[in-house]
Amino acid sequence: MISFIKNNILLLAVGLVTFGITTLFIVLLVGTQTKLDNLRDEINTVKNKKENIRDFKYSLKRETMEQTGRNRDIAREKYVSLINEIHTIYPSPISIMSQKLGITEEEVKTMKNVNLVRRLNSQIAALNQRYEAAGISLVDKGLTFNDYVNGDILPKEEEIPQIVQQLAIVDELSDVLITSRLKEVKQFERNDGIALKEYKSHKYQYSQYELEIVGDYVTIQNFLNNINKARFLFITRNLVIFTEDLAEKLTSDKITDNKAIDVKDLSELNYEERKSIMNLLPKGDRVVFPQLSQVTLKVTLDYVFFDKPKE
Repeated sequence: MISFIKNNILLLAVGLVTFGITTLFIVLLVGTQTKLDNLRDEINTVKNKKENIRDFKYSLKRETMEQTGRNRDIAREKYVSLINEIHTIYPSPISIMSQKLGITEEEVKTMKNVNLVRRLNSQIAALNQRYEAAGISLVDKGLTFNDYVNGDILPKEEEIPQIVQQLAIVDELSDVLITSRLKEVKQFERNDGIALKEYKSHKYQYSQYELEIVGDYVTIQNFLNNINKARFLFITRNLVIFTEDLAEKLTSDKITDNKAIDVKDLSELNYEERKSIMNLLPKGDRVVFPQLSQVTLKVTLDYVFFDKPKE
């Protein structure tokens, strides 16, 4: 037996190797078959789902799809109508300012930068005079246009319509501030440069302003009311209010008990005029009037411009 094994050792080795390879192939074949079975099951599952969707009794019919299309068209018509209405209520700043400058909108596009700076200086000077006449202290005399007003920078030609647009916005904000009869404008800043920023949805553009104003309850209320009545669309954000009672700071030597004072029309006076009148009231009467409290309002305003939908 041992002699037989020795004489056939090579044949035995070949047999063992063949058996091992065969076993390995069987294992691989079984694994492959299992994978194929799994794939076939997945295919059948997908096929069944497809058939179920095809046979689903609530599948979209032609009439349903046509109605969906009509609803989409109606929604778009309403959207276009709404945007057109917004454009009617809130005109283009460039159209407003071009009228104020005595030129056409086309002339704005072809205006030379030197002419723009000259007109810009004239408009800013006129606004400063209005602030001064209203008794409002204005910290930033350049009203966000310092670089151009001071002559440090000449605008690029492509920036000219944008500057005219921002000038119209500043002019409208100034009108709101002045007619509100405030005491002081501590901050008047525009964020993010001259160009309007485009909102991520690409449905509208905006420009953001930071204001810090000082007055009393009446004037701050005037401002909040007036900003909602402005010719342009402004959205109020990040509103913070600080109050300071001035009653204790008023000197008693100005108080007279025998002077009749009509306080019904305080809202028609500016801050200093109202404070002068309140100084003449008896101290007990002065304390109960909220007009004696100095109010500081910090507010972020977004000017918003909606793009006209494409037809």
